[in-house]
Amino acid sequence: MFLYPVHIVFLEFVIDPACSIVFEAERSDESVMRRPPRDPAEPLFSRQMLGVSMVLGVSMLAVVALAYGWVAGRGALEGEVRSFGFAAIVFGNIALIHATRSRDRLIADTLRLPNPALWWITGGALAALGTSIYIAPVADIFRFAPLPAGLLALAALAGIVGVAWYEAYKYLRPRGATA
Repeated sequence: MFLYPVHIVFLEFVIDPACSIVFEAERSDESVMRRPPRDPAEPLFSRQMLGVSMVLGVSMLAVVALAYGWVAGRGALEGEVRSFGFAAIVFGNIALIHATRSRDRLIADTLRLPNPALWWITGGALAALGTSIYIAPVADIFRFAPLPAGLLALAALAGIVGVAWYEAYKYLRPRGATA
């Protein structure tokens, strides 16, 4: 078993505040007032928006699963493999939060916009992840083993790569198109 209930609770402590606090504190895109109002008969979530969301989730899952399989196949200890996979998921979720702050602006542009809640959630998630991996009594609860720096960096890279295509998509698509 890869994810235990304690792992799910941890992820909820990252995802729920991001949805309820970070995104609510986010400034609207500059073009929001130039867009026509949404037709009341139109569904709240468009097919394109749902499609992009699904592809984001599947791509993150695929990259994390491939990296997890690679680490497991190289003979890492079970606790290290679990730590690695979980860290990649957490890094992926943080990358998703940063990438989806805006459907138009790139992460590099949004980093200049103030959103203290974003940084509290990001910092808190990273501190909690570090605690859960490197503080022995806490790591025991999660059934984690400490990760060497290289594997931690690879976990971060896997999480980021899983959503990096969305930044390219935002950059390359015609301005004003929605997703």
